Amino acid sequence: MKTILFASYKFHFIKEYIDYLKTKRYNVLIDEWDGHDKHDEKKSEALLRKSDVIFCEWALHNAVWYSKKKLPHQKLYIRCHRFELDRGFMWRIKWHNVDRLIFVAPSVRYRGIELFNHMKRKTSLTYNYVDTAKYYLRKKPDSRFHIGMCGWHRRLKRMDIAIKILQNLMRHDKRYKLYFKGISPKEIGWLWNNKEENRYFTKIFKLLDEDKELSKRVIFEPQGDDVHLWLQNIGYILSCSDIEASHQAIVEGTCSGAIPCLVGGYVEKYRAKDMFPSSRCFGSIKNLCRNILILNNLESRRKIETVQSMNYVKNKYNKCKIFKVLDSLIV
Repeated sequence: MKTILFASYKFHFIKEYIDYLKTKRYNVLIDEWDGHDKHDEKKSEALLRKSDVIFCEWALHNAVWYSKKKLPHQKLYIRCHRFELDRGFMWRIKWHNVDRLIFVAPSVRYRGIELFNHMKRKTSLTYNYVDTAKYYLRKKPDSRFHIGMCGWHRRLKRMDIAIKILQNLMRHDKRYKLYFKGISPKEIGWLWNNKEENRYFTKIFKLLDEDKELSKRVIFEPQGDDVHLWLQNIGYILSCSDIEASHQAIVEGTCSGAIPCLVGGYVEKYRAKDMFPSSRCFGSIKNLCRNILILNNLESRRKIETVQSMNYVKNKYNKCKIFKVLDSLIV
């Protein structure tokens, strides 16, 4: 029986695949790290000796450590998301010991190959997966007037653009509302203590305090495992980010039947059109808002846009397809 070891500080993008492997008669081991570079070295060494395949989720110190310790008969796979490219860990990896470097998005792969061109032939692209059935639930009444953003606690998510979109839509119809789902920056100490982040959010919160008409149409909901239920109330799922890789919130939202709307730096600089339908990527707030207004006035067209977007995402990111891709790589 082949033994596969997964090493990471955070498994949320790979957990379902790990559970799937356990049902396929593989011996699965887990080396859970305490952070980017903290782990129980004795435990890691014991797990290493038992393994045939090592899969490092995130290219951080886990990838550095296992690239140095890997035994000759073992295979080592490393999966890179995005933020690892801005850290120093990848430069310390012993690349001659790495069998495959996996990226989750075209923009990340493109940048990764720029930095580590000698690994080009050993790279591959494997998207983050989604359980499409989990998110496809009946929409609530008036959801077509509800714009949603899931994950807003960083300045680079561009909450300010989302609010400008709501303000624009409100001029045409007061039924529009903007829903934010996720942890507040105030709950993250290091983030709230960052002067630029604090200044950015303080300005927005002040705007909401002073504009009562606006604030009663902006709804905050806490972080939780109920995103699939939250999405029942969302008709349009929004991305205004300066930078993203796979942007899982948009994938999940689209699976729910919410129409994706992308605008900003992610569209302009980070190849969002490689990840989502180009028709749903906009060059300006004005064009995005115009599209929403048109779709909400033409129900037949809105239904077509919903189905086309859902089919695009399901065909590209459904977990059965991605599991087969991962199987072909590592088992």
